[in-house]
Amino acid sequence: MSGITTKGVKTGDFISKELKPGNFVAKINSIKITKSDKPKYEDRADWTITLTLEGKPMGDGFVGFEKVFGQPEHGFLLGQSASVKTSTWPIRTFTRKSDNVEVSDVDQVLSFIAKLSKVFDINWLDRDDVNGKYSTLEELIAGFNKETFFKSKWMKWCVGATETKNDKGYTKYYMYLPERKDCEIAFALENQPVTTFDPEKHIFKSNSVTASASLNNADDLIDQSVDDLLDDDDLFEMED
Repeated sequence: MSGITTKGVKTGDFISKELKPGNFVAKINSIKITKSDKPKYEDRADWTITLTLEGKPMGDGFVGFEKVFGQPEHGFLLGQSASVKTSTWPIRTFTRKSDNVEVSDVDQVLSFIAKLSKVFDINWLDRDDVNGKYSTLEELIAGFNKETFFKSKWMKWCVGATETKNDKGYTKYYMYLPERKDCEIAFALENQPVTTFDPEKHIFKSNSVTASASLNNADDLIDQSVDDLLDDDDLFEMED
């Protein structure tokens, strides 16, 4: 007599395809920059740099997001992934209040590239084939994105987020690298230390804004939660 087989029953535990805010190890798959079509000030552009991060392979039949959206024939990511903005605010030209010096959007983008390159002990910006080559920030980031020295290299991260709810009541995170005053070291090589994630400092819970058809990205959340609350001096701390 054969009965119901009861061994090896799978529980169906759900494993998210997405990385969540916190400390984790991930590689950079791509870097892109976008210009906002609704800048806060008419005379200044707003930019956003976004990193696409992928965690280590999950194994055990895990299937991540499509490598190329809408084209499954190109395969799927082996690890959890996330889009992470490089700051909690749009990148824009501002005048630093402490010394009345203008800090341009270009200065800020170059500062991030220099900081990331320094992790790998490389000065990409000083290369002869880079200096003076690019006319726009889009061209600059596109050129940097073609480099391989930072890709497929495992890095340790401290990533924060704005937390909100979508239309169905599920928690949604708009992830970014925390401000320097709350996170001295946001990224480093895998064997190096980074700031320990603290949800009290690194998660902003938005109770007044919900994700909807009219809010497809974090730009509105960021402007409401940070840019209107803090002075430029607090937001932008340029490294020497």
